[in-house]
Amino acid sequence: MAQAASAPPKERYIPNGLKFAFGGLAGMAATCVVQPLDLIKTRMQLSGGGRSSFAVAGEIVAREGFFNLYTGLSAGLLRQATYTTTRLGVYNYLFDAYKEKNAGAAPGFGTKTLLGVAAGSIGAFVGTPAEVALIRMTADGRLPVEQRRNYKNVADALIR
Repeated sequence: MAQAASAPPKERYIPNGLKFAFGGLAGMAATCVVQPLDLIKTRMQLSGGGRSSFAVAGEIVAREGFFNLYTGLSAGLLRQATYTTTRLGVYNYLFDAYKEKNAGAAPGFGTKTLLGVAAGSIGAFVGTPAEVALIRMTADGRLPVEQRRNYKNVADALIR
């Protein structure tokens, strides 16, 4: 019995803007899950170590309340919106530009590495202000009450 040979499936075209948006949204969704861990990590780094992450988390919850584990979430979301989307958008743009310039040939490993380094560097540059705001917001709760800046959100942290 002969099987009918089927044509390979047609490659779907996904606009770069959609890839860009989905990548950013995926990063933002992940940030919503890992924000408490990021806060704990920052506090541990600033305190000089010596305590477990569970001890630091317990201290934050006892002194500041459970929901303060999400302090800095707006800055984390902005970081992902700027860094991740820029990085993915630039990489896709560079990848497509390479293919267009080289008659549709996909870049090799070395070229992909260089494209990734370029895209990551540009994304890091764009995302740095949000990263600084995130560190400031997450570190604020460990200061004595009279020294805290009590940032309302990422815009407040960026302006100040």
